[in-house]
Order: sequence, then structure tokens, then C-alpha cells
Amino acid sequence: MRLAYGTWAEVVPGEQWQIWEAVQTQRARSVLAMSAEGTALDGIIAALIHGAPVPKQSWTIELITGVKHSRHHSRCKVRAVGNMAAFIKNAFGQNRRPSHSGAGTPIDPNSPSGINENAPLPQIREAIVRRSSRTFPPEAFTTVKGMRVLRWDYLCVELLARHPARDAVPIVDWFIHEQVKQFDRDRPSVEASFRNILLRLEVILSGRKDSRGSRRARRNLQLISPWAESPGESLMRLELYSFGFPPPTEQYEIIVAGRHYFADFAYPGKNLALEFDGLTKYGNSRETSQQALIKERDRERAIRQVVSQIERFTWQEFHSGSMRARLRQLRDTYFSRGHPGRVLA
Repeated sequence: MRLAYGTWAEVVPGEQWQIWEAVQTQRARSVLAMSAEGTALDGIIAALIHGAPVPKQSWTIELITGVKHSRHHSRCKVRAVGNMAAFIKNAFGQNRRPSHSGAGTPIDPNSPSGINENAPLPQIREAIVRRSSRTFPPEAFTTVKGMRVLRWDYLCVELLARHPARDAVPIVDWFIHEQVKQFDRDRPSVEASFRNILLRLEVILSGRKDSRGSRRARRNLQLISPWAESPGESLMRLELYSFGFPPPTEQYEIIVAGRHYFADFAYPGKNLALEFDGLTKYGNSRETSQQALIKERDRERAIRQVVSQIERFTWQEFHSGSMRARLRQLRDTYFSRGHPGRVLA
């Protein structure tokens, strides 16, 4: 499929997020090929190339060139050409499913398949290419899938400094999870590794010249965690923070009949656990929806033996806004009524 003049992509019909990933990956590869030597990918597109799940799809391609550009050349567009409507209709018409990040096709409870067949079809938009002349040391770059990108730790700092918390924190959480998953939820080991990661990010942050972005990054550093096992859990934690909840115990361990279970968020003193039903956990892509559902039911039954009050939240509630009303009610019930909450950077 032709995406722009001189830019083609091999796209297999599938879910919306799969087509977005294929389109943006090929666009990034083509833009790099047309750029000066030494140009690297930055921002959301770099995270995508690293393999991170991106909760908010962006059509922007950020580049680091190390060379100053005029205002006109620092931002340009990779224009989509041709009639893609037929391809998109074939790709999504009969086989649409909600995406793994919850941002897919809306669910229709009255439809036998559960899919809203009248939902608007996704569109492939023009790609905004942003070039930056920021400089980094040679060790800040690596090669992934044949493309030059910022290394994960430098990329985390840039995401926290230049993107809203709700866009950056889930991605940074994924990078941190990749570093600590070898410890298999051993709390002392995970927390020790996380402290070392924070020190590394602080060292990188101290070398930034953008004071405004550095202040934003330091605020957002307080929001990241090594315990998130899905983008939904990261976003859930941010909602708890914004509503003024005290810090929860994440991945709270519960042992029942010799088996170990973990609640996403727990307040043991309040006999309260909060669960985000993203179903898909990092590294569990081979697990079917039915297997995940059965596993979740067994897990909830075990958790209720220790924590009687379990509140479950879904992607649909997150996107509709009903999650916020429920969280406000929980805050007023279990914690100080009328807490002003906090503002995310």
C-alpha cells in the first residue's frame, strides 16, 4: 500500500493498532532513509520501534538531527496519497476487534458479536515530521530493527520531559518492567533495581539544558513504577494520583493454599483492592481471552479470601469517563472526603 510519494508499506488487514504500527514503522524507516546520516528517531515513534505498547496513537515522527533547521524545515508532512478507503473497509469491515490498549473499535452490547458495526472506520493521517537539533553523547543511541533510535534510558528521560504524563508514563513503565522482570516480583530485588534505574535517569536528566522540560521530567519521575504489568495499570495509577488517593501497594502478594496471587493495587488497612481488567499483561500475548478470563476469576476468588472489597475497572470505563465517577466515590468513602486531588504534568 502506498502511504506517500515514494513511501510504501506492506500492511496485513488486522486490528487498528496493528495497522497503525505497520504504517508508522514504515514511515519512520522511509523518513530516516531520506534524512542526513546520523539522524535518529525520538519520542513516541522511537518507543514503538523499541517494542513498547503505546496507549495513545500518534502520527508524529520525531527526529534528532543534531543540525539546526529553519522553522519551515523543522516541521513537514508525509502526506497520504491515493484512495485508502477500500483497503481500510476491507481491513476493518468484518474483522474489527477492540485493540490491546482499549482504543480500538467501540463495543456495542446489542450486537451479537459485541462489535459496533456502525463505528467510524479508522483513517491513516498525514505524518507530521518534527526535527530537533538537540545533541546527545554517542552512547545515547542504539540500532533497533535496522533504525537508529535513542537508547531506552535516554528515551525515557525525553518522554517524561516533553510529553504529557498520561502519554509518557505507561511507556516508561514498560521500559522499567523490561529491566526488572528478571527478578520475578521479588520485592527487595525489584525495588533495588528500580532505585538504580532512577539514579541513572537522574544522571541523564542533569545533562539536559532545557530547564522547563527538566522540571517536568522530575515531576513525572515521581509517577513511574516498576510494578505496572500493562498500560492500563499505569493509567489507573495516574488516575489514583490525580484524585488524591494515597500511594497504594502495587502487586500486593496474597498467598492462598500455597499459591501466590497479586492484586494490582491494594490498601490492606482499608480491606480494599483495585483491579484493572486489561486482560493482556506484558509477555502474555499467547494467552487466549478465554484462558485469561478463567485465570482472572480464579485469582479474584483467592484475593477475596484476604481482601473482601475488590473494585474492578475496564478500558470501556476509562474511555467513557465513568471510572472517574467511581474513583471519586471510593475516595470519599475510604479516604478524606473532598480531597482536592493533584494535577498531572
